[in-house]
Amino acid sequence: MNDSLFLAVYIVLPCLTGAFAVAVFLTSRSIRPGTTWLLAVLIAGLLTLGAGTVIQRAAGGNIPVASLVKAYTTLYFLPTIILTSVALSLRDRLGSRAAGIVVILALFLGVSFVSRRASAYFLDFVNAAG
Repeated sequence: MNDSLFLAVYIVLPCLTGAFAVAVFLTSRSIRPGTTWLLAVLIAGLLTLGAGTVIQRAAGGNIPVASLVKAYTTLYFLPTIILTSVALSLRDRLGSRAAGIVVILALFLGVSFVSRRASAYFLDFVNAAG
């Protein structure tokens, strides 16, 4: 498999969850939390489906679909749930936009690190290159 594919799935695509949280924080309060949560789940679901499909095809079907679903659900839904909760909470409580963005970005770095590590435990293949 191509290393740039793994880079995109594990580094680049999770940044979309952080960008969504920042966008939620910066939008007006007129957007209802229910709508925000629906969009968050839709984005995380599409990321999970897309990454799982691409990796499954790139691996030639050698990775069980159940392990891909568990891995990418952990990789995309965990940060989405945490960051969306924080963004909605900060939007109502914090007046400074700069401070809110810093908090969300710092939390994104920590949560994305943990979710990447956690998702690797669900993949049922062995990397024998290292």
